[in-house]
Amino acid sequence: MVFPSPGTAHTYPHTSTTLRACATSGLPVRYALGGDPGGCKLDAANGGTAVAITGTTGSCTVLASQDGDATWAPAGPVRGEFAVGYQVASISWADPKQPMHYPSGLVGIRVRVTSPDPFKGGMLTMTAKGDCQLENNSYIGVNDPVVTVKVQPTKPSGASGVCTLNGGMGSDHTAKSVFLPERSYTVTASRSALPSP
Repeated sequence: MVFPSPGTAHTYPHTSTTLRACATSGLPVRYALGGDPGGCKLDAANGGTAVAITGTTGSCTVLASQDGDATWAPAGPVRGEFAVGYQVASISWADPKQPMHYPSGLVGIRVRVTSPDPFKGGMLTMTAKGDCQLENNSYIGVNDPVVTVKVQPTKPSGASGVCTLNGGMGSDHTAKSVFLPERSYTVTASRSALPSP
């Protein structure tokens, strides 16, 4: 019985991983989970010849065996094991920094989410301080690679002010939260918006 490794590491969410054990007899191979299944389950949709990643971390142990027949003796079980790790994601500013103007409408500032797999269930949380406020401070279930954060400039105390933004993202699929570097924008006021002398 030969049971090639399904790979050294997998992340959740992940597509099913096909199991490729084979017996010298050519008889069908049967798979079962060994011990605590950890982050995987047998994928019935593929006839039990694949495993689906179901947890964020842990390991997946699969036992391959062949029951034998009138000619061939049973073979196995042969153990196959791989790790299930955290998905690695990052967030970054998607647009160059531009000044904001007061009075004006909402300003859209884009944040890019980068991940090797679809990043489902993530929550982007933003904070603003200074001469601005956020339309929303959280974006739940971020699935789009680019999120537009809406910012409303507020009246600065002088001819110009500062709006400072930062944010972070956490998910069940990542080992730790990831953060945006803090970014400050100049907020300029029109003459009509300036305080009276």
